[in-house]
Amino acid sequence: MELWKQKTVILEELMKKRVFSILLALALCLTLLPAAAWAEETGTNGDETCTHADWKYIDDEEGQRHIQQCKNCPQKITPTDCIHREGTTKGKCEICGLDLAVSLNDWTGGRCVTTWEKAFSHVGSSKYYPITDITENVTLNNANGEPLKIHMAGYKATGKITVQSGTLELYLNPAEDRDMFASTISEIEVNGGTLNVTGNELLTIEKLTVTGGTVQLSGGTYGTITPPAGKSVNDLLAPGYYAVQTANGISVQQAPITNVTVSVSNNDNTVYGYSEADAPVLTATVTPSDLQGVTYQWYKVNGSKKTAIVNATAQTYTVETGLNAGDYDYCCTATVGTYSLTSDDVTVTIKKANGPQLGTINVNQVYNDTASKTINIYDYIGTDLNKLAKDAGTLRFHTGTYSPADKIKSGWSVDVNTGAITYQLANGLSVNDEITITMQVGYNDQIYSKNHEDATVTVNITLTKITPTGTPNYTPITSSGKTLADAHLNADNKAFSVPGTVKWVGETDELDPSTVPVEKGKAYTWKFTPLLDNYESITGTIIPWTESGSGTVIIITPPEQTTDNTTNPATGAAAQPALGLALLAVAAICVDSKLRRQ
Repeated sequence: MELWKQKTVILEELMKKRVFSILLALALCLTLLPAAAWAEETGTNGDETCTHADWKYIDDEEGQRHIQQCKNCPQKITPTDCIHREGTTKGKCEICGLDLAVSLNDWTGGRCVTTWEKAFSHVGSSKYYPITDITENVTLNNANGEPLKIHMAGYKATGKITVQSGTLELYLNPAEDRDMFASTISEIEVNGGTLNVTGNELLTIEKLTVTGGTVQLSGGTYGTITPPAGKSVNDLLAPGYYAVQTANGISVQQAPITNVTVSVSNNDNTVYGYSEADAPVLTATVTPSDLQGVTYQWYKVNGSKKTAIVNATAQTYTVETGLNAGDYDYCCTATVGTYSLTSDDVTVTIKKANGPQLGTINVNQVYNDTASKTINIYDYIGTDLNKLAKDAGTLRFHTGTYSPADKIKSGWSVDVNTGAITYQLANGLSVNDEITITMQVGYNDQIYSKNHEDATVTVNITLTKITPTGTPNYTPITSSGKTLADAHLNADNKAFSVPGTVKWVGETDELDPSTVPVEKGKAYTWKFTPLLDNYESITGTIIPWTESGSGTVIIITPPEQTTDNTTNPATGAAAQPALGLALLAVAAICVDSKLRRQ
């Protein structure tokens, strides 16, 4: 009995272990069942429990994943790695068989989307390829997103594409095989955002309407293009492209000329009055350089206005002669076939010629003469002023400079109309000081004419000694056999305004009066030398023996306070010192008569 009981206990223990093992194995098996199997326990169909025996595929909200859904209840399964991919059947997912519209990255079979509307929400993928013709009306409204790139790859879009915001790029890539197939888009409307079209003649957009935004066309053929108000089709073309009307519509093609530049020769050395041989030469250069059949037209540019130059149709253009000094703008238009491209403006500079060399006025003035003085330049260099080219108006004179400083009192002036210079010497100057005044000459309010550099008139003032006044005393000769010593020439009794000595002189030196006989009617020269350094010596002549028996004294005026000029340009009259000498002679006769009466 006890043995039986022991066997029974052992058997019970073994049965417990076997049951536990079975349960553990069952639990492990259950963990291997798919989620759908578990769903069978929780799904319901109305009031009855659903067994989920039959499944179908549906699209997710983004259009890129296929979802399993029970055909009998709303239960869904969304695998995280289950995305639409194009299979062997055109436009069908190889897994779920749903109709697809777009490949998001690779036309050979990448991640796909079921509709274009849903594809537009995936902006930022590298490329979009249609995998079936497009029939939807779609709108891009993605202001802050990345560009949406659509490679048409031989498909058609019969619906309307509208760009509201964001960037839409449509193209046929010349490097890809599918570009051998024509692609057509029925209509595109751009109200905002950006549209870029790149392709060849196989990409056709039947209708393009632009009311806003930005459009750049780099290829394609268009049935109609409607630009925004105030703009033309050319405003919608990318740089380096042009539009040509063909039998198939408006063809946007890459321009045969990519660049036109203009160079200028001799532009730094062209001076007013240049000859044709020295004229600047403009040369147009097109890119590519080996382009054939290029024609040219040169233009003068004035602001926004371009005026074609007659017969200027060569690659080079020589600037016409006779231009005034200044800057002139030119440009050149190069044409191949129906395409033309214009260069940037280039500036040709005609420099001013050197101003004519006007005369120099030399004036002597006593060193301590501080009274107001006026120098009329026409009296000295009137003919030189005729050298000025009167191409800019009325001749005008302008105050210039003087040197050294402090030699002229402030307030010196130049008459703008006559050129008269008015000035006063400063106090405390010395003999032999020199002062230079420079006056500028021009036209109107210009310092000089528009065709010449500044012209100047130079006035040199040399400060001289004071010229004394007076005549010497002498005894008239009345008979023959007398010498100059008998005339008793002297400077006594304040005969001159300052102390000094007077002597008979010859052509070069002092004479011995006792050896020079006096002839009737002959004049003999005397020279007065002041004792003070700041006074000039003066000379004159005396006729000691006249027909009347009385002498005649003539003072020869020294050269101070005269100029280098011997002709007055204003009148053409020669200087006449004889008149002054005659007057002095008359005065001397009167003085001599008075002395004889004494």
